[in-house]
Formats: sequence, structure tokens, C-alpha cells
Amino acid sequence: MWSVVRSILRTLRVYPLLRWPLSHPLATAFVVALLVRVLVVWRTGPISGGDSAEYRLAADLIRSGHFEDGLARPPIYPLFLTMLGGEAAVVLGQAILGAAVAPLIGSATRRHFGRSAGSVAALLVAFQPSLVSWTNYVLSETVAVFFFAVALERLSRTLASPSLRSSVLGGLAMGLVLLTRTAFTLPALALSCAHLLCRRGRLRMASAFMAGVLLIVVLPSAAYWAVSGHPLTYRTNLWNTLANGTQWNEVGRGTIGIDIRYPPNLDSLTEEQREEYFRGQFVNFVSTSPLAYAQLSVRKALWYWLPAYPEWSSFRKIVLGTYFTALYALALLGAANVRPARFAVVLLVLIGAFQLTAMVTLVDYDARYRVPAELCLLPLAASGIIFLASKRVRLASRLRATGSL
Repeated sequence: MWSVVRSILRTLRVYPLLRWPLSHPLATAFVVALLVRVLVVWRTGPISGGDSAEYRLAADLIRSGHFEDGLARPPIYPLFLTMLGGEAAVVLGQAILGAAVAPLIGSATRRHFGRSAGSVAALLVAFQPSLVSWTNYVLSETVAVFFFAVALERLSRTLASPSLRSSVLGGLAMGLVLLTRTAFTLPALALSCAHLLCRRGRLRMASAFMAGVLLIVVLPSAAYWAVSGHPLTYRTNLWNTLANGTQWNEVGRGTIGIDIRYPPNLDSLTEEQREEYFRGQFVNFVSTSPLAYAQLSVRKALWYWLPAYPEWSSFRKIVLGTYFTALYALALLGAANVRPARFAVVLLVLIGAFQLTAMVTLVDYDARYRVPAELCLLPLAASGIIFLASKRVRLASRLRATGSL
């Protein structure tokens, strides 16, 4: 495909100006992605989301020396805020990390779907609306997606040529993901199982990956134990999240307009009592209304992949709705035609893991929850684009050979 592009550019006499970008497509994709994200950050500045206040509070606790409280929740993003200081520096740092995702996904795609598909995937990441639009939010999505892209790139390397080092590095990256957003728990298990698709040393690769994950997750707690005399324990909102997920609302986005029902004495309860309350709420709903819970999960799955959301303007619905519909179709085409299919299978399983997580945890249809699943779609969509392009080139060649063109 690139030979066809070069011949066209030579005809137009602009190839000398574009020789370096065409020779280094992944580096070019990084530069383009960075420019796009910096432009967005410059235009809007830092934007607060629903969880921004909690992240800022955790960062303030870390700065003041209250490490146990500041690091009790997933600690990576509060540490990120602490290290970079001002929020302008934070969103610029996120712009750099977000841009770095482009060559990482391009490299992973290139190994399994070909050089052209890798270049297209990197460019898709550079301009993907969802990845770009969350760059300037003081939220953990961009940082988590960066670490996830590193883990995915290392997995692609391990599948292509099994390596303990790549598996361990992938596990370390996935551990950082889990310490950024616990919503990646099922995808982490999926990545671990994906090592069983290696040509050799399957169990060793999977074990090395899990060792990397555990090292990152356990090491900070153990280090804190060595210094303070007691371990640092990470608290999660698992039962709270599952219980809130039963109160799914299709009216508001980002918890706007959503009436989540809590007991009036919730603030006076201990952590254990809160956990017991939310566990009881979730188990009671599932056990007494299993059909309603199943229907709720199906509705969440359908809303999760909406190409356009109700509150968008008509213009945005037309443009982005058309784009996402085409993206889904190209991803399906790529998944159906790519060979070998091991990496495609991994991507589809990861998409399923993100989908399942959304079905049991989401409260509303906030588009940021779909960002990592979209990241897994882009290599498949790039493969679909290359498949269509190759079909068109072959058709043109046949027409020339028969004299019809």
C-alpha cells in the first residue's frame, strides 16, 4: 500500500518533502498525536470530571505526609498529580502519554497484521476522538490507557516471539494499570490467559506476566511496611460499585441527573459496615430479580457501543455517529479476515472483558468507560482498512491487465 502512496506523491512532486514521515510512520504518528493533544489542551485548559476532587484530595494528603489515606485508593494517579504539581503540567503530561499510545499500538499491530496496518493503527490512535477528548481532563483515563498500551505492546511481542523479559515487562505495566484504575481487573486476567496462545513456553510466559503484576501491586505495600511497621492496604469500592450498577440510568451522563439511593446514616458507618450494606444491596437485587438484572446488563451493553449519544448536537451526532459506525464495521471486517488470528482473538477477548466490566459496574453511559475498549478496536479497524485497500488495488491491477482500465 505504501508503494502506491509513494508513487502518487512522486507524481505530485511532493515526495521529497514527505520522505522522512513516510519512512518513519510511527514516529510521525507520535508527533501528529502530540500536536493534536497539545492543541486541545491549549484550547480548553484542564477540565474537572466527576472524580477529579477525590484525586486532588488524595494528592494533597500525599503532599502533607498522610500516605496511608492518600495511597489507600489506586495510588498512581494521585502520585502523578503530586509529582507534576500544577494541573497545566498534569494535562501536558497526559498529552505526552496519550501521544505515546500511538506508536505503541502501531508497533503491536505491525507485528501481527503487517507494516501498513501498524501505520494506519497509529494514525487512528492519533486522531481517535475519545482518546483525544479525555486528554485535558484531570482524570486517570489517559494514564491508565498508556500503561495498558505498554502491556498490550509487550504481549504482542511475546506472542510473536516468546520472551520472559517481555512477559515480565508486560506484567509490570499491567500492575501499574491496576494501581491506576481497578476497572482493568478482568482485562488483566484476559492478558494473563492470552500468554497461553504463545508458540512455546506458555505457562512460563503466563507465570512471568503474573509475577510482574504481583511485583508492582505488592512491592509498594511491602516497602511501606518496612518503613512504618505495618502494610499499606489498598481499599476498593467493589461492592459499592456493583450496588450502584443496579441503579443504571439512561437519562444523565457522568452521574448528572442520576439519583443513587444511599441510607441517610451512610457517613456515620465504618468502612466494614458500608461494605456490608452495599454487598447486601447487590446480592438482594440479583437474587430477587435475576431477570431484571439480566435485562439491565443487556441495556448497558447496547448503550456502551452507541455510535452517538442523545445529548450531542445534531452535527456531532452525524459526524461522530458515522465515524463510529464505520469504525465498528471496519473492525468486524478486519477481525474476520486477518491471518494469523491469535492477536485478533486477544483483542476481541479484551473487548469482551471491558464490555463485561461495564455490564456489571456502570451507573450511566459516560463515554470515557469505553475508551480502552476502543483502543482494542483500532488495530482491527486498521486491518479492515488495509484489507479493503488491497482488494481495491488487486481489482485495479486486474482491470489494467485486461485493458478495461
